[in-house]
Amino acid sequence: HDNAHFMRYGGSGMGTLTPFNFDSSTEYKIFFVGNVSHHNRCLVPWAKIGKISDGNGIIVDVNIDRKGGDTTYVGRTLLSNNLVYANGGGGIVVTTARGVDIVHNTVFDNVQSPELAAQGWGDIFIGGPKPGSNDVRVINNVVVSRNSAGPFIFHSSTGVLAENNVFSGGKVVPGDLSHSSNLIQDPRWLSASIDPSKADFHLKKGSPAIAAGRSGLFWLPAVDMEGKARPRDRAPAAGAYE
Repeated sequence: HDNAHFMRYGGSGMGTLTPFNFDSSTEYKIFFVGNVSHHNRCLVPWAKIGKISDGNGIIVDVNIDRKGGDTTYVGRTLLSNNLVYANGGGGIVVTTARGVDIVHNTVFDNVQSPELAAQGWGDIFIGGPKPGSNDVRVINNVVVSRNSAGPFIFHSSTGVLAENNVFSGGKVVPGDLSHSSNLIQDPRWLSASIDPSKADFHLKKGSPAIAAGRSGLFWLPAVDMEGKARPRDRAPAAGAYE
């Protein structure tokens, strides 16, 4: 938390940039699992563009060779069981990247930088310069937007799959939702707050996120971010907490 405030390079809480293929494996090789990332924000412009940018909670940044060469990263990246809130940029951002799975994350009230909200950034934000991003799966997340253009925004991208998510707030664009299993409802957290001393993102009894998740995929986490077994019901709960 509280990273990138006064750097001039457009940093974020955590991320990867142009990873290297040390072998030809297409399995998972990069993992963001079980993190809490909050209040990361850039307060001075990124020197390259002279404007405020980034300050994201988690970013998977540029693993596609933009020039069409042979340096595109072939491994997959997994983001699971993360709590991401109150960041200046997007909560979870994928830009010009491929092979990313975003599953069982809880994302709340990001895009605190008004400059980025005005540009249409989302709490989960997928895109980037040409060729954009591709092969990104967004499954079993809970995302609530207050400042951003919407809880789940993507542009200039292909092969983006969204299933069994609970979205609320902002502008939910029907074209962003690739499956009828996505719910547009308040997830009913115990205490939705950007104050770490008050925030409690466990689900209240009767929450629509309970048993809303998809099961049966081998790469879905078997436990939640507190180590509790999934599922406790007929299906796993959406979000980081079972």
